[in-house]
Amino acid sequence: MLASAFQLLGLAPTNHHVTVFEAQPTWNYTTFLDIAFLVLMAVMAWRFMTTGGIEMLDSGSGNTVQGNFIGTDRTGTPAALSSRTGTARRPRA
Repeated sequence: MLASAFQLLGLAPTNHHVTVFEAQPTWNYTTFLDIAFLVLMAVMAWRFMTTGGIEMLDSGSGNTVQGNFIGTDRTGTPAALSSRTGTARRPRA
């Protein structure tokens, strides 16, 4: 309806010069940077997987808690989880 109104008033252009650009993929410096960083990320992911990264992440998930003890402190003494603060503390003797 609006297009018809513009045509009746003579405000619509009668000829349309349209140029369509079909962009072709080009190889420039950003292409090479993208490929280099993809390779770098692949190498880092491979190194993470082969050096025990998954096990490290899994060990921090809390799935290994047994009883009230969550591990040992630097001296080898079992460290208990404090129910008030959620932090590790040494059990009382």
